[in-house]
Amino acid sequence: MPLKGVKQAVSDILTSKYDGKKDAVFDCTVKGLTKTLELLEELELKATFFIEGRTLQYLKENHGELIKSLMEYEVGCHGLNHEDLTGEETGIGISYNEQLKILREATQTIKNLLKVKTQGFRAPYLKTNSDTFKALIKLGYLYDSSIMVETVEPPIPYRIKEDQKSIIEVPVPIYPLNTGRMTLYTWALFEKKRKLEQYKKTIRVYQKNDKGGLLQISFHPWHLAYLIKEKRILKEEEINKNVSDLKNLLSDLKKGCYEVLTIKEYLKEIKNLIR
Repeated sequence: MPLKGVKQAVSDILTSKYDGKKDAVFDCTVKGLTKTLELLEELELKATFFIEGRTLQYLKENHGELIKSLMEYEVGCHGLNHEDLTGEETGIGISYNEQLKILREATQTIKNLLKVKTQGFRAPYLKTNSDTFKALIKLGYLYDSSIMVETVEPPIPYRIKEDQKSIIEVPVPIYPLNTGRMTLYTWALFEKKRKLEQYKKTIRVYQKNDKGGLLQISFHPWHLAYLIKEKRILKEEEINKNVSDLKNLLSDLKKGCYEVLTIKEYLKEIKNLIR
């Protein structure tokens, strides 16, 4: 959904221009999202979805039942067309005015299709800059969740100030390892780069060190249905294996007596602690 007069800085392994027809990009998204929603319902877990405007538009026109299901969860913004807002991925920077235009259109798309004013944002590629925060503040966003921090305990949100105003930052944790670093993005599990037990062990360490912060387990639904390293759509049995691994991981959270909240709910609980 390109904007007239705005340079498109898009870099995505599954990006293609949506022309109203079914294609592999959205097919993987639909398969993965359907499986994710079914799993969350089965486990009775809450979640926050960060969604692009283009994806919502496609779902509205082709899979209205998924739009209805998404209304049961918190939905945040993930850009309009998976733009590289800072230019770090594509080399094409986007100015403040262009970012504002993109984010305003994406925000309005969410409002029109889901009948809700979104309050959270996660940037494509987790890339933001000062202009991004200024645009989010102008549009009335409560929080951003795009900055990664290396930590052995769940990070506590804090405020980012821009021009005497502020927005809450809900950091995404990176766990330091002797062999490098590890995030709780599960794409590495689905790509067979990390094992399920590594995620479980890392979560246990975070739980032990918890001082009231928020731990986030994140993934793109299409990762359930697409193998990046081989550039192919997965067979149904392969998709089901990924779903089984995800279910195993999420079930452990319930057994461990974790409180699973949406980001918005969590921020409401700790609003007096945020500095």
